[in-house]
Amino acid sequence: DTTIILPHIHNLVEIIYTTNKHDAVIRNSIRILQFVEIPEYLQGKVMNKCFEFIEQPSYPAAFKAYSLTVLFNLSMIYTDIKPELKTVIEVLLPTETAAFKSRGNKILKALNKK
Repeated sequence: DTTIILPHIHNLVEIIYTTNKHDAVIRNSIRILQFVEIPEYLQGKVMNKCFEFIEQPSYPAAFKAYSLTVLFNLSMIYTDIKPELKTVIEVLLPTETAAFKSRGNKILKALNKK
């Protein structure tokens, strides 16, 4: 049950935009966002940051893996991002970590089914 998180989603989104937080705090904030319904007014902001996380080589692997799932979830609402998500995964797949490859391949499979 994610209802306990709902009042704090705005704070989680603010955390992923801060640069002075420990990676563990940011990582866990993105992780939580995978499992909750993000309010419409925050979806664009979350989408932009998650694309940034996966496209920038300097971000940790967990940021990227969790961001892939968040973006996949949002692609069920905003179907126009599916081609972009698919392209980004396909381009990055050969050079990324095992975590990214595993999550990326699962998401590619799911995107190709829909």
